[in-house]
Amino acid sequence: MKKIGLLVDSASDIPAEIKNQVNVEVVPLVVTANNHGYLDRVTIQPQEVYQLIEDGYIPKTASPTLGLVSQYIKKLQQRGYKKSLLLQSPAAYQLQIRF
Repeated sequence: MKKIGLLVDSASDIPAEIKNQVNVEVVPLVVTANNHGYLDRVTIQPQEVYQLIEDGYIPKTASPTLGLVSQYIKKLQQRGYKKSLLLQSPAAYQLQIRF
């Protein structure tokens, strides 16, 4: 049986018991506000996003870049996963990445 890794973006808010499994990587969304770029839940936390809104800045989000997704695929490859399934929000944007 082939090992399959799972990539989800940070907007999925998957439960910790799933997120902490060895075959799962959470790829951060890109958050832009006040002329700064952040990685969701890496360089900015939800509370900080709420504070930006209270301060009058409207954050924008974007899908993870291909380069960022590639970094997380490499992490799975290093753990022996030969194939990965990427689930992005909305769930309609599912794609399988072949190695």
